[in-house]
Amino acid sequence: MTRSITLNLPDALVRHAKSYAAPPRLDDPLAAFSNGRMAKEAVIEALGLRNYAQVLLALGQRGLPLPKLPGHEVEAMADNFVRIYQLARKG
Repeated sequence: MTRSITLNLPDALVRHAKSYAAPPRLDDPLAAFSNGRMAKEAVIEALGLRNYAQVLLALGQRGLPLPKLPGHEVEAMADNFVRIYQLARKG
């Protein structure tokens, strides 16, 4: 059986507690992943999740954005696009 209790706390204390709890912690794997500082495999392991779908759900539940690709991956994609475009123009 569980019991409920009611606490009366000053409004300023409740506001402070909510604002303290709102920002992601520096050691928060989901925040690190969202900011592009942690690989998806690492966040799955750190949080004990089964797959990437669970990571995406957790991001949504926390209101965190999807991660941005690292710059070197974006550059590689752009290089591939240019190469494919040039091949298509030749052929």
